[in-house]
Amino acid sequence: MNPKNINEWWTVELEQKPDFKESMKRIYAWYNQAIIDRAPIRFSAHNADFNETHVLKGRSWSSLKDRWFDTEYQLELFEYQINHSVYNAETFPVFMPNLGPEVFTAFYGVELLFKEVTSYAIPNLKDWSQLDKIKLDYDNSYIL
Repeated sequence: MNPKNINEWWTVELEQKPDFKESMKRIYAWYNQAIIDRAPIRFSAHNADFNETHVLKGRSWSSLKDRWFDTEYQLELFEYQINHSVYNAETFPVFMPNLGPEVFTAFYGVELLFKEVTSYAIPNLKDWSQLDKIKLDYDNSYIL
């Protein structure tokens, strides 16, 4: 991973991230066991100025699961986050369309309980003797 000219690799332009190319240079240098001026830094905390309620206005869903599955809403929320966030250091906007940390279990018949910021698996086995009942379910609502 050693690009000859970083400007040929990355053509991303974000108003909230004017130093994108410099950030990528730091990341590539770090990957190649070098440092340009400092190690790359990524922040994962939400921006204090971001307020999801703006995107929620006038919307309602019959369940949290329906909100999680509302693709149009998820994209609009991401666009709103990009336009109302500041990306310091080597922090970039990342779109992660996911259904929570245990979605893989849902592929095998486990139901998910959706909450505001995550989902939880509802165990469907009562003891290990039922283990042979676990099968990949291609017709479940989580596999598109």
